[in-house]
Amino acid sequence: MRLKLIMGRKGRILLPKKIREKLRTKAFRIVLRSDGVIELHPLI
Repeated sequence: MRLKLIMGRKGRILLPKKIREKLRTKAFRIVLRSDGVIELHPLI
């Protein structure tokens, strides 16, 4: 699944409801890779 997300003025990115419901968590670990890719890992 590929989505285009836009960062708001305060630097926040909103995950769509469909994805939030599928993940069923509000806690995540963010990993910034050396190639500039951001990974979001759910903490279950």
